[in-house]
Amino acid sequence: MAIFIADVKVEIREVNLSDKPLDMLALSSRGTVPLLQLSTGEIIEESLEIMTWALGKHDPARWLGDHNGVSRALVAENDSTFKQHLDRYKYWQRHPEQTQLQARREAELFVMNLEHLLDGSEYFFGNSANLADIAIFPFIRQFSAVDPAWFETAPYPHLRSWLNRLLTDNVFMKSMQRNPPWRDGDQACYFPP
Repeated sequence: MAIFIADVKVEIREVNLSDKPLDMLALSSRGTVPLLQLSTGEIIEESLEIMTWALGKHDPARWLGDHNGVSRALVAENDSTFKQHLDRYKYWQRHPEQTQLQARREAELFVMNLEHLLDGSEYFFGNSANLADIAIFPFIRQFSAVDPAWFETAPYPHLRSWLNRLLTDNVFMKSMQRNPPWRDGDQACYFPP
């Protein structure tokens, strides 16, 4: 979404994670996505860093905005504590030390904080999205999808509205185009189109 809104053209290569291209593994031993190679050869391997790079080039919606320090702290909490609990909630069979319900309750501590931030505003820090909204959105989307029936009745009406607003946002819908998995020798595909 950040690359799309910044209107920074990148060559995009859709990767099948069960069949990672050798070119990708040559760039990063981690073998994780996303992965951005700049024209200078520099490699950026973290979503937040890629977002910041793109928005640093052009930020028409002011996602970097005025709440940068607080926004980054919220994203850091999401990327550490919440993501750990989210993974245990989604893949509870892999974590026999706690039940799925226990994992969800741990994740809900962060979710409650988000609900509180959204009380009285459409986004975390006001009535327009910022970096934290866009960075945290995919994780809440995953959280809501684990048990959609529960999420629809959970005591998080502000978070549900926020999530629905982002799910129906034009930038999200346009940025979610899927390409076939890239293979060596394939013609370049650029994003945004």
